[in-house]
Amino acid sequence: MIWSKGERNLVKQINSFFGIEEDDCSILPLGEGKILLTTDTASKSSDFPKGTHSWFMGWYSLAINISDIAGMGGKPLGALLAMTVPDLRKEEFGEILQGIYDCSSAYSIKVWGGDTSYGEELSITGTCVGLASKPLKRRGLKPGDLLAVTGYLGKGGAGYFAMTGDLGWGEKELLRVEPRVEEGLALAKSGSATACMDNSDGLALSLHQLGDVNGVGFKIHEDRLPLYPELLELDIDPVEVALYFGGDFELITGLKREEGGKDLSFTKIIGEVTEKEDGIKMVKRDGSMMDLEERGYGQSWRFADER
Repeated sequence: MIWSKGERNLVKQINSFFGIEEDDCSILPLGEGKILLTTDTASKSSDFPKGTHSWFMGWYSLAINISDIAGMGGKPLGALLAMTVPDLRKEEFGEILQGIYDCSSAYSIKVWGGDTSYGEELSITGTCVGLASKPLKRRGLKPGDLLAVTGYLGKGGAGYFAMTGDLGWGEKELLRVEPRVEEGLALAKSGSATACMDNSDGLALSLHQLGDVNGVGFKIHEDRLPLYPELLELDIDPVEVALYFGGDFELITGLKREEGGKDLSFTKIIGEVTEKEDGIKMVKRDGSMMDLEERGYGQSWRFADER
């Protein structure tokens, strides 16, 4: 067997093998409603820069799972957590638990239990359960729909580069993820949203994922991107970070053009859905067009024999 390189291709192989529809959550019927199920893992070497406070590790590990529920317009109910724990000071472990507890309290969900095991590296895998009457899915976009996001782009990237550059800030921006639960619920209720997902892997990669699922293209506008203000103060290309870094955990959604996102003032329209043959492009500030590459968070991932 030849392994595909990159996390996205790995996910495509898994979905194809098991016949899984690509969405932020799995959907199970429950009477007239739906149960949403999702799972996500955070590990020390992959997700937490050197010097990360243990509290942020706990918060982040639960919040990234809640964000998947938000991406489908659901209400999170509770979570199970499986923790692989190395040798830690008692205080460190207590701080991780406090971060998890504070996140669960902020979003009014329960931690129901889970599992613990010993390992060489800290790893926390969450499984979150939610409910939705009419889940928002990734499938449903049509050419002509508007394209919108719920908040700043590049916040996670700004936090990462501030942390790794020892600028004295960035931990909150990168790791105190704020799942857009209320926004997801409002989008689902509005009837204006045609599709939705969280953009944790970056804007460009999210657009490629949505394009694959829906057989469409996109045209976004550089001057409409809501760039995180502190990102502009760093010595890096802010648009590059906003497009490709990931870690923002905002929602990206299609909106019916005839409704124009009415009563959805928390969204920012950044472009429109186009025909597949038009590709996935951005109109730059000077009016020229550029193709958006299919890359984002996780694209450096490799199997051991491919590194």
